[in-house]
Amino acid sequence: TLVVAQSEWAARSLRTAYGVDPDRIRVIPFGVPMPPPVAREDPDGLPKVTFVGKSLERKGGLRLLEAFRRHLRGRCELNLVTLEPLPPEPDVRVHNDFTPGDPRLARLLACSAVFAFPSDMDNSPYSVLEAMVAGVPVVSTRVGGIPEMVLDGETGVLVGDDADELAGAISRLLDDATLRRDMGRAARQRAEERFDALQTTRRLAEVLHEAHLRFAAVAGARRGG
Repeated sequence: TLVVAQSEWAARSLRTAYGVDPDRIRVIPFGVPMPPPVAREDPDGLPKVTFVGKSLERKGGLRLLEAFRRHLRGRCELNLVTLEPLPPEPDVRVHNDFTPGDPRLARLLACSAVFAFPSDMDNSPYSVLEAMVAGVPVVSTRVGGIPEMVLDGETGVLVGDDADELAGAISRLLDDATLRRDMGRAARQRAEERFDALQTTRRLAEVLHEAHLRFAAVAGARRGG
């Protein structure tokens, strides 16, 4: 039997927490459809910082709100794509009605300056991949498999669980359009090279074929014995 992990972090967990033989583990990251690059849009008004997560608490949305209220209000528009309702407040837009694959999310990402995802625990969050595909620099955390997706200082910025540090990372990107552009392009390239669904599906098919050959070999040995 082979076991597929979606990140090296998950593979380490399988080895250390569950005692899975390393020879049985194959790492295949999440794949995401790779549409042609879209033109980045610079909207009028405040630059947009976008967050996507069903749960504000588990995905770091509450910490992001804290960082925004302390340091960022008046400097950006915070867009929260979440199932949780929030009372109205200045410069915050809550999108409760987006559905999976909603074209409105693609349009929102296309005009976002920064994608913020300060999650407390995650393996390979799909929303981060969507932002990378859209060419948006990502500010996220050093947890789970996220550092394998977001290369700190290259495709985005990784922070700890501190709201002030989070605000500082977002501010740095808001202040530097060239840095945003370069990191966004690098994020798109990273997505194309490692997370293209065509490549990951092909890799999964190879692993399934390998598992079939292993099973056939074991079954043949048992019959022969």
